[in-house]
Amino acid sequence: MRGVGEGIYFVDYEDNYLIISNSRVDFNKVGYQYSTDGDYQQGGGGLYVNFGFLTMKNVLVESNFAANYGGGLNNSSTAMKVDCIFSNNDAGIGGGISHWSHNPLMLSNSTIASNRTQWGNGAGIDFTDTESNTIYKVYRSTIANILGTGISICGDGLFSLENITVSGNSAESSGVSGIEIRSIEGNLICLMLR
Repeated sequence: MRGVGEGIYFVDYEDNYLIISNSRVDFNKVGYQYSTDGDYQQGGGGLYVNFGFLTMKNVLVESNFAANYGGGLNNSSTAMKVDCIFSNNDAGIGGGISHWSHNPLMLSNSTIASNRTQWGNGAGIDFTDTESNTIYKVYRSTIANILGTGISICGDGLFSLENITVSGNSAESSGVSGIEIRSIEGNLICLMLR
């Protein structure tokens, strides 16, 4: 999928499923947008997924751009991503993945590499507005060669980072190149590193 605007745009209020497998989403670009009712649209250069359920398996998300959130993927659905590659994506925040949601996310056996962010936050993965009793899991995955913070967490929740590699990242504006935890609103984050 290539073009100007989100490569895939999925908004669902009926608990439907979006399943993407053995595919590539690349060279898409989305700027700042406003909807007809004046609400600010959050971006998602490669994919914009709002609500519903998302499953991705063996998907390459590469060389996408979003002026605001989620160069590769801007997600607020319940999401599972297995054997995926997010590489060379660029955004204001969340170069590879922006997960702005109370819904859980599970990422496994995946590579988040060579993504960039304009403002330094979550160039690999940015978690924002997460929920205190929700589980967010990243395991058997690599976060590498990122320009900006590898993983940025801003919110609450139970975060499990298991058997991951965070390597070769460099931060300029944010000052944190590996894993950054910030702006917690009084609820405990359980961060498990193995």
